[in-house]
Amino acid sequence: MKRVRICSLLLAVVIGAMAIFATACENNSATVTSDMQSEEASAATSVHGAANGMLGGEEIKVVTFGTYEQDGDRSTHNEKIEWIVLKEDFDGMLLLSKYALRAKRVQSEGVPQWGKTEMYKFLNDTFYNEAFSAKEKKYIAEVLLTPGETFTHFNDEATNDPKGYVFLLSKTEVEEYLPNQEDRICTATAYAKQLCGPLNNTEYCDWWTRSISGGSCWTVRTDGSLSDYGFPLNYDNCVRPAIWIKNKQDAQVHNLFR
Repeated sequence: MKRVRICSLLLAVVIGAMAIFATACENNSATVTSDMQSEEASAATSVHGAANGMLGGEEIKVVTFGTYEQDGDRSTHNEKIEWIVLKEDFDGMLLLSKYALRAKRVQSEGVPQWGKTEMYKFLNDTFYNEAFSAKEKKYIAEVLLTPGETFTHFNDEATNDPKGYVFLLSKTEVEEYLPNQEDRICTATAYAKQLCGPLNNTEYCDWWTRSISGGSCWTVRTDGSLSDYGFPLNYDNCVRPAIWIKNKQDAQVHNLFR
């Protein structure tokens, strides 16, 4: 009888120890899982912040609108265009492409006014029709482009200054909306690099403004500085299109910004 009692007591101790061990393992597993989830959440937050970047010391707002060839593979669908929001009011937004989408000359020959340049025609014809659907075009405002100065939207006054739906920022606008030099630094898409060989050897790119100065345009250099002694108008420099969105509230309702 004593042996039976002793064996029973030992068996109870062993079972109790196993239960305690199992509980400890379960708690440890839950702790590890919780730590992993916290690390993943932290990593996701970090990646999101890095993707958006900073503008003037604050996190920039980026929206997607329209599509355009960017990865360099023309056999696939065009990629969504990412835009930095430079200015926003109750019902409108000024957008600048986050990346240089194209490498193109301003003009092959001569020094015409902005509205007569090949670049102006490309932006408001070829690019405009390739990048935006008929529905998206309804929300892009036609703006008055004063050469070298700031654009004016919703202006119906009689003027010789050109109007356009897609434009390049002027020198004045670059200084106004991107006052910090480091915020102007830009990278080019793979497609843009295919169109301009020298870009393949650089991390950052120069990009055009629409402010013509002599036989060139004011250019934002790779370090973000502005220069009027840049490239000739017939040089295939990088292009960052800009647009002004109207009826922003209605566009958001229709999920045009993704």
